[in-house]
Amino acid sequence: MGRGSAGRVTAPMDTPWNLWPGAPARGTVLGTLDDIPNPGAKGFVFGEGTAQFDMFVVRKDNTVAAYVNSCPHIGTPLEFMKDKFLNADSTSIVCSTHGAHFRIEDGFCFKGPCRDKSLQPVPIILEGLTLRIAED
Repeated sequence: MGRGSAGRVTAPMDTPWNLWPGAPARGTVLGTLDDIPNPGAKGFVFGEGTAQFDMFVVRKDNTVAAYVNSCPHIGTPLEFMKDKFLNADSTSIVCSTHGAHFRIEDGFCFKGPCRDKSLQPVPIILEGLTLRIAED
């Protein structure tokens, strides 16, 4: 494990999301679908200090996905301003550190220094309008 921004501990990208320090429990409610702009994204932080876990939910049309907020290039958080994960035309997730672009639907990097790598997904489910972390 290494240190990311603000001294938080970052896990190697091959570490399953739920084993990262501060990761929320399966079944944790994240809010409602209406909390996520369309198109847009919302970040979530669990824990604090060295046991802080950052993730985000992104929404565009009928696609809703969640990812660990850590670029596969060097492990930095993706956004430079709160909840600003998408590019100007809301067609891709963008890393503010080195400009990598990721597909919204699967987190695959198609442009930038981590080309052909992917963001680590966090499994979510939608129950009615309630978003929660999936049980399995």
